[in-house]
Amino acid sequence: MLILNVFLVFLIEFLDILFKYLINENSRLNIGIMKIIYIKNYGAAFGILSDNIMLFYMIFGLCVMMVTGLYYYCRNFTNFNINIPFLCVLIGGLGNFFDRINRGFVIDYIKLPIFSAVFNLSDCLICVGISILIYFFIT
Repeated sequence: MLILNVFLVFLIEFLDILFKYLINENSRLNIGIMKIIYIKNYGAAFGILSDNIMLFYMIFGLCVMMVTGLYYYCRNFTNFNINIPFLCVLIGGLGNFFDRINRGFVIDYIKLPIFSAVFNLSDCLICVGISILIYFFIT
């Protein structure tokens, strides 16, 4: 089961990289209620901190240290497979990080009518991983 979960996380990230490669500034596609559009995101999640990139990198570094420390704290718990949510956060974060290194921005492309921001699959991995971790610590 663990191998299947790890495979699915990497598959989702591969699809994110593929979509970012295929989508360009002229891309517009409606799939049911979801729209595929091309947005350059120079900031953090949902474009926050795009006007203060130095603060963004400081917060990013702090978050990397916190997630790493939390992983080492949690890795000995046996009642929950803690690797999967951490893997989601790590792979999603690395996907966006490499995008930012290669392009200078992150490509966001998923737009839902119930949510005002545009996001990508890496963002989804990060949110799912953090949600599972929060659930783990609350219960």
